[in-house]
Amino acid sequence: MNTFNVDGKKFTALLNSSHGQVNQETIFTYKQRGEYIWATYHGGEIRIGTLSGKFVSHNVMHFHYGHWDVEDEYRSGTCRSTLSRQEDGRIRIQEDWVWNDDSKRGNSLLIEID
Repeated sequence: MNTFNVDGKKFTALLNSSHGQVNQETIFTYKQRGEYIWATYHGGEIRIGTLSGKFVSHNVMHFHYGHWDVEDEYRSGTCRSTLSRQEDGRIRIQEDWVWNDDSKRGNSLLIEID
């Protein structure tokens, strides 16, 4: 079904909405088994976070995320991520997310790093 493999790949946020918490210091490390994906992330305003979900089409993932931030608050939400390739072949992820606690929505752009 999906045409992307994110297993073992690392990403960082290039852009994020102002009320988001991830930034260029946040590193995501993905794992994938078939259609299912999960990741850990940390750095910047995030002490530790996890996400899990699955591919719902060849280039779209839906997942739930949660993390502890540097203020020791636990935040969680849901996300729809659309994957594409950059000119150099690395993966980019356009995210549309929403917080569970206040229902604020936002957008992030993640890029694959070495």
